[in-house]
Amino acid sequence: MFDQLSTEDIAHALDDLIVCFGVREDIPHGNLIKLLRNKETQTCVQQIAALLSLPIHIKLHFVSDSFNPNSAVNFHSTGISRTNWMGQGTSGITAQVLIPDKLPMFGTSALQGYPIEVRITPSCLTNPFTAIAILAHELSHVLLACVSPKYRHSELHTDCVPIILGFRTIVRKGRKVVENTTSGETITTQTTTFGYLSDSQFEFACKYVESRLSRHSTEKLRLLELVTTVERKLRSTTRRLTAFNDFFQYLDRYPPEKMRQEHAERIVMLHQEDYISCWGDRIEMIRSNVQVVKTKVAPITHYLPRTIQHFKTDTSVLEEARKEIDILTKEIVVNEKVLRKYVGYSHRFRRFLKQFLNGN
Repeated sequence: MFDQLSTEDIAHALDDLIVCFGVREDIPHGNLIKLLRNKETQTCVQQIAALLSLPIHIKLHFVSDSFNPNSAVNFHSTGISRTNWMGQGTSGITAQVLIPDKLPMFGTSALQGYPIEVRITPSCLTNPFTAIAILAHELSHVLLACVSPKYRHSELHTDCVPIILGFRTIVRKGRKVVENTTSGETITTQTTTFGYLSDSQFEFACKYVESRLSRHSTEKLRLLELVTTVERKLRSTTRRLTAFNDFFQYLDRYPPEKMRQEHAERIVMLHQEDYISCWGDRIEMIRSNVQVVKTKVAPITHYLPRTIQHFKTDTSVLEEARKEIDILTKEIVVNEKVLRKYVGYSHRFRRFLKQFLNGN
């Protein structure tokens, strides 16, 4: 464990990683647990890799808990191992990823489907949460090796990767295993910790990431609230346009005998080609832009640096949409009020009643 590590050191490592990989909300882990319990280990490990943004192909091998020097498949170097409450090693390696000296760079097409060999002992799978925590740690070595040589052998950065990428709850549940053994009347309890961060260091890292997540999720919530505001205004404007079109068509069918000159001139202007249709076009354009933002933002759980920049851009788009819909609504309302003066009371009443019954 990192006895001499300060919280500043951990925060600095987390900041380095967040710049590269962003932060993710806690992943739903039920499916991963189910896969392990159903002994679909290959699929589970492949999904863990995908959640770590690794498009690699996993080649899974099981290694006997008891070392067999004659076996062609054994651990050949260090991997994640167990430590007791004093940070001392208590047993051999339980899982290992074999990382080639030269890996394709992260984000390149060459990494797509790149074969990576993973070796684990059967006992590693006894506790599904522990197994997932160990595998996420080991695959984090691959992720870091694809990014920069300086992170390749950093156990601090490796322990932090699952924390920023949504495995916090899984690691919290799986990083410590308590075993009780009974000998006569004596009960011995042994607590085994997987990983290299101490309990306090792990909790500090989680709280640091969760604080960052809280800020980003608040930004997302504000953006979605703005979406809701613009959608509400769009519905109101659409109702206004519907009323205008209804009155406009009524006056075409039943022209009034008398009309103020400025109102007659306004109606002539409204009959000009594309004048009214452009209102509908503008509404549809705004609606389309809002839907694009909503569809893109609503499912976001992984906040990359570019995601935060997109939030700012999308906020500007929605603020402009809100201003435009206000201007458009005012324009429609002014003209609707003019037309309303010349629409018969019975027609307006029937229209009101229809709207009331339809809940509009």
